[in-house]
Order: sequence, then structure tokens, then C-alpha cells
Amino acid sequence: MGTIMTIKEIKKNRETINMDMVKYVLTSMRQYKRRTVVWSGTLFVGQYSFKTTVYDISLGGARIKMDLPLEVGAHVRLKIRDKTKLAAEVAWHADGFLGVSFDDDADVVQQTLGPIVADI
Repeated sequence: MGTIMTIKEIKKNRETINMDMVKYVLTSMRQYKRRTVVWSGTLFVGQYSFKTTVYDISLGGARIKMDLPLEVGAHVRLKIRDKTKLAAEVAWHADGFLGVSFDDDADVVQQTLGPIVADI
């Protein structure tokens, strides 16, 4: 890969970006430790809800399986393993996945999700 893309570049070129590029860029920019998981979740978009699977999580956000290409910046709520819903914003979408960043700070996310994120 060699070149690190900014979030602005990702948004501008999102139609041509594949999942490998997204992983590379996000790995280089992550603020929080990320944990690989396979958890059930529900994504709420306005009045609609969609069953999904969470594939990794951090105190800053999550990667979920979602074939619905929501617009970057869309406001959503994510419910993970029957815990309280977390407000989030769509950060990216590629290859049937969405990345969301939580609106709340890390302390609130950790308190909300409790033991399921205790080791991250």
C-alpha cells in the first residue's frame, strides 16, 4: 500500500475503495485497541432496524456486517448483545461492511457495554 489516505480522501474515493484499503488506513489511525468478535447486533437507522453481526469493536467504534451502503456521516444507533443502544456515525462502508464511530467518549461506551469490553 505505501500511501496513507486521510479520512477526507476515503470519503472522496469511497466508490473505489476496497476492504483491504479500509483496514490498512484504519489500523494506522486507531486510537483504541480493537478486539475481534462475532456478536449479534441490531443497527437502528431512523425508524428501521436491521439485524447484523459485529466483527470487531473498540471503545471508539465497531465494524459490522451490513449490505446496506449507508451514507458516510449517517447517524445510527447500534445495539450489541442486548445491551443499551449506542449512538454512532457511519465512518465508512465497503464490501458489505460498515464502520461506525461511537458518539460517546470511551468511558461512556465502556460503562454502557460493561464486561463485554472489559479487556479492550
